[in-house]
Amino acid sequence: MYESLLLELLIGKKFTILTLWKMRLQYLQQKRKFTRLRLKEKTALKMLLMDGRTSDAHIAQKMKISPPAARKIRKKLENIGAIEGYLVDLDYSVLGINTCAMAMIEIPESTSQNWEEKILSPNLISLYKVQKNSFTHIALFAFRDVQEIYEFFSQLAEKDNSIRVKKIYTFPLKGMRKNSTFLLLNKFVLEFGSEKR
Repeated sequence: MYESLLLELLIGKKFTILTLWKMRLQYLQQKRKFTRLRLKEKTALKMLLMDGRTSDAHIAQKMKISPPAARKIRKKLENIGAIEGYLVDLDYSVLGINTCAMAMIEIPESTSQNWEEKILSPNLISLYKVQKNSFTHIALFAFRDVQEIYEFFSQLAEKDNSIRVKKIYTFPLKGMRKNSTFLLLNKFVLEFGSEKR
């Protein structure tokens, strides 16, 4: 919900997370052969969504199947691209990261190809290209404090004056209300493969 509200505010269009995931699903369907998931595959995927560290033995026990069958299901989910990797869910504040910055950035088409080197930094969480707006990209960064934000964007301006930061919204990480797509993905797992073609 938080991300969809930000996208609506920033882009000015009625994009929701659901719409974006449907667009991603359409892209994946075009990129790979569409695969329908069976009930056991959906069940295993839901378990892995809740905890990516879930072992094949645990999946097998809960689903009342053999561990090799659970391993086969997991491998199939990886092979079809339903699972692209396993991530750690961090508490950023434990690492001293307390502030986020959402920046609307204009990067003109004429800018040299190495603009990515200037904007890509360890502080960058995500970068989105947007169409038909006064800015071309939305970037989400994380920093220790407001001073670090100021220093980062000052250095960015010094590196390349063709990259223009149109707006910056800062907010504390504690102000983030939702940073999980679990419920959304759980819904899609249930619906995956049951779409009418």
